[in-house]
Amino acid sequence: MMWTQPAVINSAPCGVTFRPDAEQQYAVLVSTATLHEAERLIDSLEGCNPEGAEIPFDNIFDRVTGADPSVTDYVLGQPGK
Repeated sequence: MMWTQPAVINSAPCGVTFRPDAEQQYAVLVSTATLHEAERLIDSLEGCNPEGAEIPFDNIFDRVTGADPSVTDYVLGQPGK
């Protein structure tokens, strides 16, 4: 996991009304190891289990990295599959 200096993130998730200033926002580059650690915490996917899959993937990244979800966005180090 590599922390970067504050970065401007242009897109906000649906329903989000508060976005911190660029000086308060952090982008975290997600390494392959961090991605695999997060994947191991997944029990089911929404497509297979719409009623049981309740946690967005960025919330799992928050848990794995210990980052503050109110000021953190994630960037995959490699394209997802």
